[in-house]
This record gives sequence, C-alpha cells and structure tokens, in this order.
Amino acid sequence: MEKTHLIEKATQWLQEDQPPTLQFHRIFTVMYVTLISATVLYLNTNSHYESGPSMQRVLTMGAPLLILLAIELFVLKQYDMNVPKRLAALLLLGRMVLLEIVSSLDGTGVSLFLYPIIPFSAAFSFGLRAGNILSLLYFAAILWKVNGISSTWYARADVVMLMIVATELLIFVQAMATVIHQDEQNRQKTKRLLADLEASHLQLQDYAEQVADLAATEERNRLARDIHDSLGHHLTAISIQLEKALAFKNRDDEQSEQAIVDAKSAARAALEDVRQSVSALRSEESHFPLEHALSTNTKILMDV
Repeated sequence: MEKTHLIEKATQWLQEDQPPTLQFHRIFTVMYVTLISATVLYLNTNSHYESGPSMQRVLTMGAPLLILLAIELFVLKQYDMNVPKRLAALLLLGRMVLLEIVSSLDGTGVSLFLYPIIPFSAAFSFGLRAGNILSLLYFAAILWKVNGISSTWYARADVVMLMIVATELLIFVQAMATVIHQDEQNRQKTKRLLADLEASHLQLQDYAEQVADLAATEERNRLARDIHDSLGHHLTAISIQLEKALAFKNRDDEQSEQAIVDAKSAARAALEDVRQSVSALRSEESHFPLEHALSTNTKILMDV
C-alpha cells in the first residue's frame, strides 16, 4: 500500500497543473535517468565482460545513480528550468563526478548512455550553446571510453554498436533539449505579450472612460449654456412685458392686459424649455450619443 501511494504521489507530481512544456521536461528527465540507470544496474548484474558479476560493484554503482536521480528530482521540484547559475554549476559538476564514478565501475559500457544528461541539463541552465559545446566534449569522451574498452573497438561489432547508440542518444537528447528550450521561450514570450496586451487593454479602457466623462461633461455644459441663454431670453421678455403692463396700467387697460398675457406666455415657454433641458439631462442614453457610443466601444474592446 505504501509503495502504491508513493507511485501515485510521484505520478501526481509529474502531471500536476503545469504548462505542457514543463510537464514534458519533468517526465522526460525522470524517465530517462531512471530507465538508463536501471538498465546499467541490470546489465552489470548479468555482466559477461568480466569473470563474473560482482554484487558489491553493482551496489556501489547504485549509490551514485540514486544520488543522480535525487539531484534531478530536487532540481525539477524546486526550480524546473530556472536554477540559479551558481547552484546549477555545482549540480552540473556533481553530475559529472557521479557519472564518472558509475562509468569507472561499469563493466558493460552502458553507463555511456547517461552522458547526454549533462549537456541536457546545461542547456536549460546556461543556454543551448553551452549544451552543444558539452555535447561535443562528451562525444569525445564516448570515443575515449570506447577506446578504453578495446583498442581495436572498430573491429568489434558490440563495441561499435555501443558507441553508435551512445552517440545517437547524445544527439537525440540534445535535440529534445533544443525543442523544450525553444517551446519554453515561446511560452514565456507569449506570456509577456498577453501581459502587455492586458495592460494596454486596461489603459485603453481607462482612456475610454475619461473620454466618456469628458464628453458627458461637455454635453452637460452645452445644455447648461442652452438653459442659461433660453431662460435669460424668456426672463428678459417677461421683464419687458411687466414693465409695459405697469406703464400702460393707468393709460390703456387693453395694452396693459396684453402685456401681462405676453409675460405669462413667456413664463410658460421658459418653464417648458427648462423641463425639456432637465429631461435631456436625465436621459443620457438618448441625449448623449457620444458617451453612449464610447461606452459601447469600450464594452466591445473588453469582450475582445
């Protein structure tokens, strides 16, 4: 039950909510190191390169391989692809030392298949150029190791096959590092573009709201001027008609009454203009076409 729980927990960690690029990087790294390490240990248990298998040698090889796997798990869990440079350099050196220990104990040469993990890790910590340079160095190391197995390795089909597979894995793993690295860069670039777009959208929305407020203010000021001009005209007319009524009060009753009627008419007209202006101020949607249009455009931009 405990073993099953650990497997489920590891599977959940590998597949947790992360971008596809990071998930693939995790799964590929862990599976590669685990499978190659298991293969090295298994083949050394049944080795025919020496007089017989040495369990002590196999157990000694198991310790650095477990440490190597622990390093990869630590890096992936804590940093993924963003390991600090100094720590990355120390861990890279640690990987190199561990692999040389395993290689010195390996009686099959299969430990050469673990060499690609060095340039693979370096590609994410120090860039693809560093990974490519280390790939060339480790290709030279593969040739040197193969020559150490047999000075006439080119005449032995098994050793030649070992060298070919190790070289192909080196190329394949570095190609995978390039693909993952470029995908992660594209993801980060897209993330930055989306953040810039969101910031621009918020700024545009703010500008649209300011323009809408300015348009509403300008429209209200225009209506206020219209009210002032219209009401001032009617009040002036009322004042003149009332003065006329007072002037003709004792001389011409008919003219005086007509002046009062005209004053009342001007007052009603003034009241009607005021009501219409107040109604226009209250119904912004119909009387402020610019503000309404700006609000509509702002909503469309938000939906986009």
